Amino acid sequence: MPATIERLYVEGRYRDAMSRGESLLKRGEDARVRLFTGLGAYEAGEVSSAVTHLLAAVRAGQELRVPVVHRHERLVGRDEYCRGDLVLTQGLVEYRGSERGHAFGVAYARVAEVSLRSLSLQREPSVLRVKLDQGSGGRSFDLVVAARGAGDATPCGDCGAKAVVLERLLAALK
Repeated sequence: MPATIERLYVEGRYRDAMSRGESLLKRGEDARVRLFTGLGAYEAGEVSSAVTHLLAAVRAGQELRVPVVHRHERLVGRDEYCRGDLVLTQGLVEYRGSERGHAFGVAYARVAEVSLRSLSLQREPSVLRVKLDQGSGGRSFDLVVAARGAGDATPCGDCGAKAVVLERLLAALK
């Protein structure tokens, strides 16, 4: 049965994956089903359901990998981005970036701050700021959910709900 929910998710049928997953979870807990139920909710913009299921999946040992872009803020000119994955596991948060020096992997306790920011004054908060503690370098990483299907470093244009899910997950795992 977990293969069915995974197939629905891969096919882009997120609400179907979420609904099927919730039915399967009533019959018994399965961390893989919980992961794909949460991913379906995440893609469908169902914040509360996504946080609940993804948090349970990560705590049960599943790896959550979300494509994001790392924002390189520039004082002059356009911001630049590099692509990577935000990876959440049972004890570790990582950004696996495509560029050297643009990555981190730390225990949740080493995250000093998790917050949301806006790309501009007119837009909803969609930038996830992860600030590491001084013992981990004290750097801040501004991460934006990557545009679905884009192979390059294109930020998602309307992914505020996804950023909220990631912020709440990190806060709960900290």
